[in-house]
Amino acid sequence: EFRRVLFRSDIRLKTKVGDIVDPLSKVRQIETMIYHANETAVGLGYDASVIEVGVSAQSVQAVQPEAVAPAPIDEKYLTVRYERLVPLLLESIKVLEGRVTELEAKLQG
Repeated sequence: EFRRVLFRSDIRLKTKVGDIVDPLSKVRQIETMIYHANETAVGLGYDASVIEVGVSAQSVQAVQPEAVAPAPIDEKYLTVRYERLVPLLLESIKVLEGRVTELEAKLQG
């Protein structure tokens, strides 16, 4: 199972079914935060003294559900598979780079 999940990057193992549409809008909707574990998380074994940085799984699920899975500690909670956010971030960078190129051309034109 581990191998099948992690080693599918080769294009010869994929059938493309679509593109990531409107990536900047999706990124804007993802709630980011600095946080520590709340009482519920402490009850599940997390350390409230550790300050973390992350995103809300619910906000990710709303825009990129493929990047969210049931949490291993208890399936009633969600966890973000951060590696699955990378394609969204890459598409966002491409869009921004295109906008920068257009603006530079206008300035030079």
